[in-house]
Amino acid sequence: MGEKRKSKIKRKIKLDECIELFQLESLLKKFPHEISAGEAQRASLVRSLLSNPSLLLLDEPFSNVDIGLKEKLQVNLKNLLKENKISTIIVTHNYEEAFYFGGKCCLFSKNKLIQFDNPYNIYHFPASQDVANFFNKGAFLNAKVISDNELEHNILGIIKGKFVRKFKKGDIVKLLVQPEDLIHSDKSNLKFKIIDKRFLGTNFIYFLKVSAKEILPVLVHSHHIHQHTINEYFGVKTPIIIKHLVCF
Repeated sequence: MGEKRKSKIKRKIKLDECIELFQLESLLKKFPHEISAGEAQRASLVRSLLSNPSLLLLDEPFSNVDIGLKEKLQVNLKNLLKENKISTIIVTHNYEEAFYFGGKCCLFSKNKLIQFDNPYNIYHFPASQDVANFFNKGAFLNAKVISDNELEHNILGIIKGKFVRKFKKGDIVKLLVQPEDLIHSDKSNLKFKIIDKRFLGTNFIYFLKVSAKEILPVLVHSHHIHQHTINEYFGVKTPIIIKHLVCF
């Protein structure tokens, strides 16, 4: 009896903790038909955690939760999983969620595993164009390899950096350019027309028309003194240096 009482006390403490961590206090006086999809999802998650699993499988655990609350719940869940040493597999279409939770990530496309690695390597060293396209952030430019650490683009000119893969001099490759790879400069003579821009809170992403078929995204901090408008010309700092030259 003593052990059972101890077990019940431990369970109650954990239940109370989960109710607080996942903000379920308002559900305690509700009937099942009165709760929202997001509340039901959180309640289901808590029910799974209370079984003290050694392995937990979560399928889109916060898909029905508003973004502001979702970020708080992600932090609480990650801490809880670490404290209780619960190995977890999370299935999600949100790569930011996968990168936050995952020590290792598996990326699937058309039912095939296309890369298994840590989040940093998947983003910065994609194994294929399919992996890079999954993030839908960068752009591919046709360029020519002219040395062990240089490419040449017919409009951008010389691009310097360290090749992730080996290529021969003269090879024509597709260079992946991420929004954070290029640096904005109002003083630069290399300018392109802005055809669109996206406000992300802390940053803007400007989309520059380099040629008829090439659009480059460039990330700029939103506190930058000059907020550019569509159809305005936008300067890119030269020489262009990209730390990792990811080419295919």
